[in-house]
Order: sequence, then C-alpha cells, then structure tokens
Amino acid sequence: MLSRLSGLANTVLQELSGDGGDAVPESESSLTVEAPELGAGSMEEAPEDVLERLAHTEKLVVQLKDLIREKDALLQQKETALKEEREAADAKLMKLKLQAKAKLASLNKRIEELTEKGPPLPAWAVPGEQVSAESGRAGLLERC
Repeated sequence: MLSRLSGLANTVLQELSGDGGDAVPESESSLTVEAPELGAGSMEEAPEDVLERLAHTEKLVVQLKDLIREKDALLQQKETALKEEREAADAKLMKLKLQAKAKLASLNKRIEELTEKGPPLPAWAVPGEQVSAESGRAGLLERC
C-alpha cells in the first residue's frame, strides 16, 4: 500500500514539475543510490524521506482539491450571473418586441381609419402628385 501511495505521490510530483513520463521516479532513483553508499543507516532515513515526500504530496493534493473547489464555486457564480443577465436581456427584448408590435398595430389602425375617410391629399404630398393608399401607408410608416 505504501509503495502504491509513494508511486502516486511521485506521479503527482512529476506532473506538477512538468517532467515527462519517461523519467525514472525520483524516490526510486534516490533509494537505489543511497542504499549502497550509506549502508544500514540509510535504510531508516530513506523511508522517512519517502514518507516526508508522501506527506508533502498529500498536502499538495489537498491544496489542489481546495483550489479546484474554489474555481468551481467561482465558475458557478459566473454562470449564475450570466444566466441572470441573459434572462434580463431576454425580458427586455420581449418587452421591446411587444412595444413594436403594439406600435405597428396602432399605425395600421390609423392607416385604416385614414383610408376609410377618403383620399384627401396629406400635407406632406407634393401638389399635382396623385397619392394612392399604398403610397400614403408607406409615407406614414416612413415618418414613424
């Protein structure tokens, strides 16, 4: 179990340091170098060193998990804010569409009323020019 944890710790350390996957794990190389050189005293120190590295790696993992939680919370806040902004923009757009539809309906009603009254020349028409219902409608729409 300890060897799996130390292997995991070494993998995390390699990934954090940016070393490639082809490199020999640091703890394995240091154990193989220290054991023949120092003798029996190094056997006790090497596991302590590995345990110290494991504790440090576990601490880094905890920090990474905390950082991920913070980033997730921040991302969720931003998504909520964007959702609220979108809903507000959609509501505003719907309001503008309804206003435009109401204005168009009132203009059409006004055009119908004017066409029912008869063909008097509007004040904006050029004298001598014949005004049809369609050109009057277009003129009213252009002015508004």
